[in-house]
Amino acid sequence: MVQGSKIVRWGIPGWILMAWLLGVITITDPGTVTYIMEKDAFKSLSITAILASIGVPLGYLLHELYFAIFWTIRKIKIKEITGKVENFPYPLKWNEMNDKDKYFFIEYKWDNLINKQTESVRAEIKERYRDRLTLIHSLGTLLFSMFFTILLSSGWVVLYAEFTLFTTLIIILQIAVSLGIWKNYKYHSGNLMHYQGYYLDEMIKTS
Repeated sequence: MVQGSKIVRWGIPGWILMAWLLGVITITDPGTVTYIMEKDAFKSLSITAILASIGVPLGYLLHELYFAIFWTIRKIKIKEITGKVENFPYPLKWNEMNDKDKYFFIEYKWDNLINKQTESVRAEIKERYRDRLTLIHSLGTLLFSMFFTILLSSGWVVLYAEFTLFTTLIIILQIAVSLGIWKNYKYHSGNLMHYQGYYLDEMIKTS
């Protein structure tokens, strides 16, 4: 059974995407929205329920797209981790490995060394690492949500409305929010790699 926290985490990006789009549609075509709200009250309630239920699978899809692009296509900065370790245990043919294989090896060493710690230390490290990784993934998924928000909002304005001062300001606001999320994503991603590198160095020295 899927945990409630995961449902909320998957739902937020989808709900944010739909909220932005509904806001843009309401602003650019208020007559239609008002008509639905006033004349088809029961229908609008059912639409609200449907949109709420769509948010979770939509958010999950954005989550998977984020992983597909940011964690399987983009280049991983391995040196941000290994550069913090004084005597990193490089395996044979390290220089022939691609970044993905190198990162898999780092993950293996990370788990292997953590499992050698005392139970209290092991639990503390895993909790900190899990919380930071969850935050990064949440920000990454939100970033994808905002990317599609900008794309679909711009498409709606071009096809069904027009670029006025107000709609332009909305698109600018969406871009500003996206840049803020991207800045946070970069900061926390770098922070996690530094944390992992420094802790690897400490565990290797004491093992």
